[in-house]
Amino acid sequence: MPLKPQKRTGLIFFPAFDWAISPCHPEREERLLYTQDQVFEEGLLDFDNIREYKPGIATAEDINRAHICVEMGTIRGRAAAYVCSGFSCKRPVTDPKELAAILEQG
Repeated sequence: MPLKPQKRTGLIFFPAFDWAISPCHPEREERLLYTQDQVFEEGLLDFDNIREYKPGIATAEDINRAHICVEMGTIRGRAAAYVCSGFSCKRPVTDPKELAAILEQG
């Protein structure tokens, strides 16, 4: 009797994400596509404990469940700017000069 796998592995290939990698990221589009091709060619998805997940576009509700800035709003009654890049956000700022400095840094 074959053993039933105890753990599962999920693979996600989402080109819109893969191709939006920043220029300083160590991976390249070509390498990611090659890896995806190899997974399919080698039959890794034929194993019961490996599954491909095909994500959809996140809704506002999805983002609010996972994003650190769920409660974006004013700070002590002042308008606040939330500057995010990649997958992280800087602390919110209320001072226009501080916001300008953050935006100049990129």
